Amino acid sequence: MLPPSVRFLTKIVHPNVSRHGDVGIDIIQHNWSLAITISKLLLSLQSLLTDPFTEVCFFFVKLNVKNFIILATKFVSDMYGTGIRANV
Repeated sequence: MLPPSVRFLTKIVHPNVSRHGDVGIDIIQHNWSLAITISKLLLSLQSLLTDPFTEVCFFFVKLNVKNFIILATKFVSDMYGTGIRANV
């Protein structure tokens, strides 16, 4: 059996979510098992969104926090017309 397809339909700025909305989560991509329930999958997704970590995320976010905040703020402002500005 194939793992479920997990994708955000609403645009989101997150280092573990592609521009197409695909989620980079280990239990879906590499460690899928029939023993993984929907509740476990959602818990893993919640954990990933709260605390992203991969080598790519580390370099993108942790080492360049100001640029990430500017990018995320611009995205939200452009997407939702909030007019907010990044305070970095």
